[in-house]
Amino acid sequence: MNSNNHQRRLEEVDRLLREVREELALARDVNDELRALHLLLQVMRATQDDLDIYTLMTLILDSALAFAEAERAFLLLLSASGEPRLKMGRSSAGDYLKASESALSSRVVQTALLRRRPIILPDAQSDVPYSKWDSIVKLKLRMVIAAPLRVGEQTIGLLYVDSRRALARFGPHHLSVMTALANQAALALANAQKFETHQG
Repeated sequence: MNSNNHQRRLEEVDRLLREVREELALARDVNDELRALHLLLQVMRATQDDLDIYTLMTLILDSALAFAEAERAFLLLLSASGEPRLKMGRSSAGDYLKASESALSSRVVQTALLRRRPIILPDAQSDVPYSKWDSIVKLKLRMVIAAPLRVGEQTIGLLYVDSRRALARFGPHHLSVMTALANQAALALANAQKFETHQG
């Protein structure tokens, strides 16, 4: 990708993220359900804009960060042998995360993939048995959300967000939003020719 295309891609990401944040800020004064609706409408609109796969995955990760008020978000894809592989990580500061900054709760990842449904831990430190899981304790995680990426009956990866702060307000819309974002990511990835690992 030449420098001009790269710059245009970054500008497009910034524009979309500004719109998402503006929508969330406007809806925050109403209720969380409306915030969820605004967010999903923005993301679904973006999927129709013929964005490249990296821009779209960045938008989805940053949207998950903004909605869950998380510190980190990750995209994992399953290898041919079924092992989850980290493909992209983003911080709430808007940075791409390096591999050294990307330690996850492997137990949460494996459990979500095994159950084939989302896991939401609003406060893992006070929720037995999760509070006793080594990865939760070691990483000092409070909030963790993991939603499988599914194409039909096939699981191809996972959308994962976490934070050392508990989720202040939790409701059914959190499950709906994270599932919808995971579905959008899965659909886009299934249609993409190739998606290489992206690190900061």
